[in-house]
Amino acid sequence: MDNLPAIQKLALTKFERTDLPSYLTPDEIQAMLETCKDNRRNHAFLNILWQTGARVSEALKVTRNDIDSYGLTIKILTEKQRNKRSKPVFRIIPISPELSNELASYILHYNITDRLFAFSRQRAWQIIRQTAERAGLSSKNIHPHVFRHSFAIHCLRSGMPLPVLQKVLGHSSILVTMIYLRVVQPDIQEFMRKVQF
Repeated sequence: MDNLPAIQKLALTKFERTDLPSYLTPDEIQAMLETCKDNRRNHAFLNILWQTGARVSEALKVTRNDIDSYGLTIKILTEKQRNKRSKPVFRIIPISPELSNELASYILHYNITDRLFAFSRQRAWQIIRQTAERAGLSSKNIHPHVFRHSFAIHCLRSGMPLPVLQKVLGHSSILVTMIYLRVVQPDIQEFMRKVQF
């Protein structure tokens, strides 16, 4: 370890001190979404968490005007980041046509003019815990941030480069994003076994 560059030493030290993030598989996420499919609000909320990797506080601040149905993007106010002039930092995240259609339908159904989800962080926790129980996942410690971890791991396993994931998640340092490499390490080993030299 003494011969490694400083950034790698720092990353390894961070990995040694941090537990692996808990996450759900895509099948487990789909089970939760299926469980709340009859509740437009809850389904839309969980789907935004799953398909954008937004922090719960960020998802709760999304407004009608943040959804671009034509460009298929969602604008997220990045928590914990400010630019040099202390102005808010936003990130533009591409979304699927299915999520865009769901949000458009949700907005029209409830005639939403501002925030999409008018409830608190505490209520968000309750919604997620209750949905997890109904989906048969009560044995797991599921909370809103698990969706963010699940999104990140799914993106890495799908081939998204780490610097791109850093930008999508709104991390100020790539070292924070690198924690997810510990989870996908077995995947990397499997890929490496297929490489011919």
